[in-house]
Amino acid sequence: MHSSKQTPNPLKGRTKEISVEEVRKRIKNADYDLRFVDIREERERLIGYIGGALHLPDSILAAKIEESLPDKEAPVVLYCASGVRSIKAAALMEGMGYGEVKSMAGGFNAWVEAGYAIVTKGTMTADQIHRYSRQMLLPEIGEEGQLKLLRSRVLLVGAGGLGSPIALYLAAGGIGAGKNPVRSCHCGSYLRSSTREHKGPET
Repeated sequence: MHSSKQTPNPLKGRTKEISVEEVRKRIKNADYDLRFVDIREERERLIGYIGGALHLPDSILAAKIEESLPDKEAPVVLYCASGVRSIKAAALMEGMGYGEVKSMAGGFNAWVEAGYAIVTKGTMTADQIHRYSRQMLLPEIGEEGQLKLLRSRVLLVGAGGLGSPIALYLAAGGIGAGKNPVRSCHCGSYLRSSTREHKGPET
């Protein structure tokens, strides 16, 4: 029988997690010699990253970690997008002899939700990055494509309110949600849209 319950991660609980709040405190503490590592792949970093973190993708972590972090007694905190891969990576490092490795609970997503500073290559706000992060991971869109969507405008011409559902989808995708003055759509994003009534032939 199919169960709706998610399969528990057997490593969760054995590998120690640390909250984003505690990680931020330790980063700000100059006396705490923390090794902070971003294990996301390069394409994931297009939506932003936490300043000061060493970038060591999960795909090459096992081969490069001892070269990049030779001191196995130093405290290490890993983060990925949501905190799942970093738990597995921390367990891997523990098996390689690292004494104090923790996974940042919730990963990069939790850091952004907490409102903490991130580094971006574009002009998007942390709220926009969080809202559109999933579609920005698509190779066809990325950060550059999302910025184009935010700056774009769409004029909807239809009969009555038939164009309204389309307006919702476009707004959810970020159309017209940039800094330029636009009209507000009730869905919470912004969109410049217009409909024209079509009058039938006069009799």
